[in-house]
Amino acid sequence: MRYAKSLSKVIYTGSRNLIDTSLRKRLQPAGVAKSAHNEYPILMMHGFMGFSEMKIFNITLFEYFNGVKMLLEQMGYTVYTPSVTPISPPQDRAQEWADYVNEILAETSAEKVHLIAHSQGCIDARVLAAPAENSCTTGHFGDLHGIGFGDKIATITTLGGPHEGTPLADDMEGTDGEKFMIDMIEFIAMITGSNKKAAKQAIESMSRTYMLESFNKQIHVPKTIPCYTVAGNPGHAKNVSFMFDKTWAELMKMDPTEGGGANDGFVPVASALFSSNKVKMANGEPQWQALGEVVADHVALVGIPIEGKADEDFKHLPMFAGLAQNVDACYRENIALALQPDGEWSRACSLIPKQKSAKKSKATA
Repeated sequence: MRYAKSLSKVIYTGSRNLIDTSLRKRLQPAGVAKSAHNEYPILMMHGFMGFSEMKIFNITLFEYFNGVKMLLEQMGYTVYTPSVTPISPPQDRAQEWADYVNEILAETSAEKVHLIAHSQGCIDARVLAAPAENSCTTGHFGDLHGIGFGDKIATITTLGGPHEGTPLADDMEGTDGEKFMIDMIEFIAMITGSNKKAAKQAIESMSRTYMLESFNKQIHVPKTIPCYTVAGNPGHAKNVSFMFDKTWAELMKMDPTEGGGANDGFVPVASALFSSNKVKMANGEPQWQALGEVVADHVALVGIPIEGKADEDFKHLPMFAGLAQNVDACYRENIALALQPDGEWSRACSLIPKQKSAKKSKATA
């Protein structure tokens, strides 16, 4: 079978992950509150061909945001990790996310949600937040318009988001990138039961040409929503999984002005950081703030175990812990966090001493 080697790697590393997850659950202290933290709930948004859990024979090998929900709930946050249709028009995916937001707000009685998104989920988040009057033509799926959920979203954090598209989804005729995309489309169609045309259209909707010339000009997140970006940058071939080694090398050879250079194997760093967006919020701060780059490829960003190698250069769980704290008002008032390449954080604390009471205790007779 053409993909037997790849599938065997996923199953092997997923089995190791299953054992690790089981041990962590057994070691979890009893009585840990699931949602003791007084903050908005967090909705995790998966990417293209995403899922909630990867199962083999009805046994969960790993989650898409691998181990993140358990960790953040142990920290006191309320976290949701649903899934939408893996391969679907952007408009349909955004509407599915909108239905989840309404369910979450009804269940928690919260006014807003924090969004943490990966890959195509980052584009879904922008469509979800954009006003309904924002619209453009996708070229593949007809008209696209905002869902108008800006007043229900507190913040948006994106990981490996193709905000300026990826050249891999453009015309790369005669390159290793083209061969990779053909293989990916066939693989996606095989494991999802979808047709090759739908898979090809979904990938092309993340093209550099479409994002720069159409989507970014018409679809805008309301200026009331702070947005944060993280990019994967393996830096060396040894940090790239078998899924992205060819495309990582292909993008590295391309000129940065054409979307090449540093990348995570699928999305260029500049595209993921969305550094070209210069929109200012009412307080004068940039709406889109780049948190930094981490030593991870496109799937390592969310902890999906592909190679089974030790997390020597990047640890996704500390990164997600800091991402939750970064949008947490309780932390932001006093603590400045800075993301490090290995996924960990440096922190600067500026606690203001509590003022002593002006009243003095009455002396006893």
